[in-house]
Amino acid sequence: MFVGDWSGRVYAFRKRTGKLYWQTKLHGQVKGGVAVSGERLYVADYSGRVYALSIRSGKIIWTAKAQPRFGHIGTFYGTPAVAYGRVYVGATDGKMYSFGASSGKLRWSQSTGGYGYSSPAVWRDRVYAGSYSNRFFAFDAATGAILWQFKANGPISGSPTVLAGRVYFATLKGTTYALDATTGAQLWTFPDGKYSPVVADANRMYLIGYTRLYGLDELRARTSRKLSAASAFRTLRRAGFRHLRIIGTRPLTIRLGTDTHRARRNVCHIALFGADANVARGAEALRKVCA
Repeated sequence: MFVGDWSGRVYAFRKRTGKLYWQTKLHGQVKGGVAVSGERLYVADYSGRVYALSIRSGKIIWTAKAQPRFGHIGTFYGTPAVAYGRVYVGATDGKMYSFGASSGKLRWSQSTGGYGYSSPAVWRDRVYAGSYSNRFFAFDAATGAILWQFKANGPISGSPTVLAGRVYFATLKGTTYALDATTGAQLWTFPDGKYSPVVADANRMYLIGYTRLYGLDELRARTSRKLSAASAFRTLRRAGFRHLRIIGTRPLTIRLGTDTHRARRNVCHIALFGADANVARGAEALRKVCA
């Protein structure tokens, strides 16, 4: 078991007995967790350094630094993420960094516009992280290019989680967001959560809020049933339509009335054409029987 602390040390304990196996002194406080990949352990500290250690001996294999800015250097608070032969970690200088996992060489850095306290998440060649700039980012894992960014309602201090193509994070305003991990489109929000990422099992997702623990189930929208042409015609005639005409079959497309103005609306797997008022009234009539 590996752990770092504010004395600037990383410890390895034997998992069966808890006996100390080794300890290594770093340059600054370790405020996040450690990441393990292969035979190496990766950790960042508050001196602005990132380290690769041997998991067998604790020997420092390489050390890398954040980039100096106006005579100052950013510090590292979060836990690094290791993937694709890279180490990804955000810093308080407002940048996300990528270092070579084998060498420690800087591969790229990208500005987030604010403090980076959250640990990044990695999914399908992308790196996800939030910032105190109120923005949440998806970076290209290889180049650092910003693939999309999302404006949230407050600073982001906690770490994100990616589950089944969705990325989840919370803001210091107490809102948890679910976004499409590919496009960044907002899917839903929940009015609690602040720091911790969500976790999940096979049945539901779990969120830590203010003095509460939530178990969340997926809310599945009802799928409207398809109507046949005959059923649609009967429904529309009952709604008062007398001039109906099928002008397409895939999907079923019905012209309402004789007006040449062509508004369009899709409802219940049927496309309706006609005047605005006719289309609105016809859509409401169909929706009542197919919902």
